[in-house]
Amino acid sequence: MARWWWVPTGVTLLGMGASIGWMARGHNDQAAPKPTGGSSTLWTCPMHPQVRLPDNVPCPACGMDLVPLKDDGTGHQPVLQLTHDTAALAGIRLDRAKRRDVDLRIRMAGAIAFDETRVRGISARVSGWVERMYLDFTGIHVQEGDHLVRLYSPELLTAQQELLAGRRKLTQPNEGTSEFLQQSDARVVEVARHKLRLLGLSPAQIAKVEQQDRAEDHVLIRAPASGVVIDRVVEEGDYVAAGAEICRVAELDRLWLLLQAYEQDLPWIRYGQEVTVAADAYPGEEFRGWVSWINPTVDRQTRTVSLRVTLDNAQGRLKPGMFARAYVSARLGASGAVLDPRLTGKWIGPMHPEVIHDRPGVCELCGMDLVSAASLGYAGADQGQQPLTVPAAAVLRTGRRALVYVATGTDSEPKFEGREVVLGPRAGPDYIVLAGLREGERVVIEGAFKLDSELQLRAKPSMMSMEGEEAWLGARAAAFRANLGPVFQDYLATQRALADDDARAARTALRGLLIAIQAVDDASLRRNGRAHWTQRRQRATEVLRRVTPDADLARLRDGFRVLSRVILELETSFGHPGAHVLAEAHCPMAAGGHGASWLQEGDVIANPFFGASMLRCGTVERRHPGRNPGADATPGPGPVASGPVTSGPVAADPPAPTTSAPSAHAPAATATVDEAPPADVASTPDWAKIYTLYFALQDALAGDDWQTSTDAARALAAAAPAAPNESSDVALGDAAAGAAKATDISALREAFRELSNALIAREEQASHHVPDTYFEVHCPMAFDDGASWLQRDATVRNPYYGASMLGCGRVTRQHTPAPSPR
Repeated sequence: MARWWWVPTGVTLLGMGASIGWMARGHNDQAAPKPTGGSSTLWTCPMHPQVRLPDNVPCPACGMDLVPLKDDGTGHQPVLQLTHDTAALAGIRLDRAKRRDVDLRIRMAGAIAFDETRVRGISARVSGWVERMYLDFTGIHVQEGDHLVRLYSPELLTAQQELLAGRRKLTQPNEGTSEFLQQSDARVVEVARHKLRLLGLSPAQIAKVEQQDRAEDHVLIRAPASGVVIDRVVEEGDYVAAGAEICRVAELDRLWLLLQAYEQDLPWIRYGQEVTVAADAYPGEEFRGWVSWINPTVDRQTRTVSLRVTLDNAQGRLKPGMFARAYVSARLGASGAVLDPRLTGKWIGPMHPEVIHDRPGVCELCGMDLVSAASLGYAGADQGQQPLTVPAAAVLRTGRRALVYVATGTDSEPKFEGREVVLGPRAGPDYIVLAGLREGERVVIEGAFKLDSELQLRAKPSMMSMEGEEAWLGARAAAFRANLGPVFQDYLATQRALADDDARAARTALRGLLIAIQAVDDASLRRNGRAHWTQRRQRATEVLRRVTPDADLARLRDGFRVLSRVILELETSFGHPGAHVLAEAHCPMAAGGHGASWLQEGDVIANPFFGASMLRCGTVERRHPGRNPGADATPGPGPVASGPVTSGPVAADPPAPTTSAPSAHAPAATATVDEAPPADVASTPDWAKIYTLYFALQDALAGDDWQTSTDAARALAAAAPAAPNESSDVALGDAAAGAAKATDISALREAFRELSNALIAREEQASHHVPDTYFEVHCPMAFDDGASWLQRDATVRNPYYGASMLGCGRVTRQHTPAPSPR
């Protein structure tokens, strides 16, 4: 018995009829009807359900025959209606989205190290020779005040003699010495004492010199604090200059534990959080510490973030270099804040997390102002709502989106709706859901992939083709999206200005963007949708308000990088209004090599971060169709295909068709260009030859081949109807004559547009002339208002742009042969 080990049973049951149908049509050309235009039926590809065309033409992506798009009454919505028996056969299981306490233990490992704030370097304050080194070895314990080194220093001897001379002069004044001179001698003595203190003598040592009235040529360097000698730099007999390091002493009553945390664990970790530590040297025992530092950057190689935990070690049991394991136990609230009842309303030392007070003040250890626990990401148990969770098995992830299937029908008539959700961190077997679901809704935890596969077979939005309209935006999301129109317009104006290196225009567009963002009416959004929008509006407003009248291009581009992240998030969440397509481009060299993305009109890269210096640096990674409720559904954003583009973007200001010189490597035309016939051509035109020459001209223009294009244009002018029968033939002859006279490729493309319009018009007035099928293609970007042309197959080859935008356009109609040529 055959076993479909990789195909879910439900998919086989739900989609068997459709699968058999398209397999038969794909392998039998006679099985599929070939209706011409005029029908209201939409056609889709079984392998590419995002393709929806009004005519039954081969699929532009794979060439397969299309099948009729069935309407089950739900329209183009991610909704699937099943029978009770079919749902049972598919093995559908449900669970509810529920609010609960989410506790998670984050485990990490690391090594204990010295507390760098408690490591002191001991240096010589005066030059001299090390006569005696009392530190016999590294690792010796010293107490504060212990002598470490005896240094012989002639410089010190001279300074002491200056003190003694001044003191004698002060204590044995000459007769008649004025009070002014006595005060001056007293100042000299005080300066000499201060000099000795700077050279490292203690007040007691200075007093002893004065008492003995004898200068010492040696100085004892003493330990400034208790600790362990971790490094000896000099040996006995060495000469040291003033400021040279002699040894280093570390206090071990407080140590650091250096840890690494993965990116996905960061939502659970906060500054000042308590950490439990276990060392292999003391099995079964636990030590306590505090998170005292979190690295603001992520290691690019390991994708981890460095943490530092401060440990009390008053008993000296922990040793630097020990391996230790640590874990953080955290409870997360619905807003993403860590719930910690002990920190409710507390104030914490910004440099010393162990300092916690009930009211504002200053840290007694460093003197810095205390900060509130709330500002560090904490919330008390009475301030944070329990998060909404769903089992991880209910979530289908595509990398950028997450989808769950919600049961909206009854047990007797099950109905399942695909819902895009915004996920928080994963907590064990569950995901936290930030938006997209309501408490108590039933979600599919087994069989979700089967439902999704069936939606793909029915050419409906699925995890692979969701249009990105999250249900949490509300039924009136279209009204809100319409309000975003000016926001996207001013953003795109800024992008164009920066690409043109026009700082003045960029500043003007950014001021308009600030006004547009502040004027957006969000009354149509639900609470979660409004919160989502408000956060992004605040981020954008902060950036825009920093744009000064004298901001240069560098500052403008830095702000535009942040704005682009906000706008891309708005595009993903809400979309842009209208039917035009926006391209998401990425430049890996922007932002100092970190890379940056932006939205633009059209696929021709116009880099706003480099302008003219590297205008074409970057690639189009995704395309975002406009979400216009009144327009036909368009495929959702997805990766850019490597082959020809069959649905090009619509730009507000498209570039003019290229007028560049013909490429030396342009592909040759697919048709052979005949020599021009004699002038006395028969009055009955050879339509097969006319179409052959037209297609040769179209191929040559698409390949930027000037020479072949001019040859085809001249031959076509000679073959055009000499005695026109219809008005379209007159236009055809005029256009062909104009093409033959073109002096550059730009003028030839203009004439080719008129030539194409004449042939297309003739299709409306007369029957088809060639016993082959060919296709009508439209490019909305050509000549500002768009232009159409004819070609032999459905693979788009744009004659108006050539290699610069070869795939820009879409098939709008398939022309099939008439029973007999005219």
